Amino acid sequence: MDLVYLFVCRGFRMQNSTVLIIAIIGDILTAFVKLVVSMIGGSQVLLTEGLHSLADVINQLLLAAGLRSDTTNTDGNHPFGKGQSKFYWSFLISVCVLVISGTICLITGLEQIINPHPVREYGLGYLVLLSSLSLQVVSLALSSGFFAKANDVQKDNGHKPGVQLDLTTTTIYQEDIYAIIGIVIALISLALTQYYANPVYDGLGGMLIGLLLFGVGFLQAKRMQDVLISETVSPAVYQQIIQLLRSFDKVDKVLKIDTFYAGENKAILKLQLGFDPDLNEQDQKAEAEKIKQRICEEIPCVSQLFIC
Repeated sequence: MDLVYLFVCRGFRMQNSTVLIIAIIGDILTAFVKLVVSMIGGSQVLLTEGLHSLADVINQLLLAAGLRSDTTNTDGNHPFGKGQSKFYWSFLISVCVLVISGTICLITGLEQIINPHPVREYGLGYLVLLSSLSLQVVSLALSSGFFAKANDVQKDNGHKPGVQLDLTTTTIYQEDIYAIIGIVIALISLALTQYYANPVYDGLGGMLIGLLLFGVGFLQAKRMQDVLISETVSPAVYQQIIQLLRSFDKVDKVLKIDTFYAGENKAILKLQLGFDPDLNEQDQKAEAEKIKQRICEEIPCVSQLFIC
């Protein structure tokens, strides 16, 4: 109930809230069970998988913080709203996965290779990993449903370029996929350890999971970095803006176009236009309003538009 209150009653969108609740509950359960069984059975790959799930819990909580602070409300200090806060939290998630989780998993796996100790229990390990795999598959099925809905929203907008998929839903969907990959690595590692009676495979599995986390963190951090440093709209959107402006007979010149993302699906557009010299100031303002209305209707990702 606390999770429902936190994510739903405080003004989050229902879709994001539901996905986060599912992800958090699933990751808490899997992290707890994996860590307990790793202590019982002595498997390092189970320990790294437990840390992987624990990192996912932290990630979902940071995503929740991003949802809480993400708003289009403007004020004197934030004239374009606080939409980029979600990008910041997503970037922080990436650093958390990259630096903390990946490093710990690599060190844990390397220690098992250098100073191997036997795995005492295999049955519980298989049971936990297969159960975790089942939970993650269910979580992936649910998150993929929301992901498909996000794609449908894009289609409903007439395949307009520049309509980004929801970052929260996309991030959780991708993390579910990576979690399944990690569990498969752990299962193979545990099976090889048992078959060859060699705990080195247990350590190798832990290191592979660490490398997986490094890769996931790097890719996500790179994407968020591009957006945080005011990434412009795509070339397709840029060309669409040009074409729309050319459709107005009273626009003589397009002097400059500046764009950046101030949040998820919230592009800010600044235009410097040269109007027909025969237009007076009042007619120019009327024409500018027509341009604003047309662009905002045709390109959904444009949330604010300024013409000078």
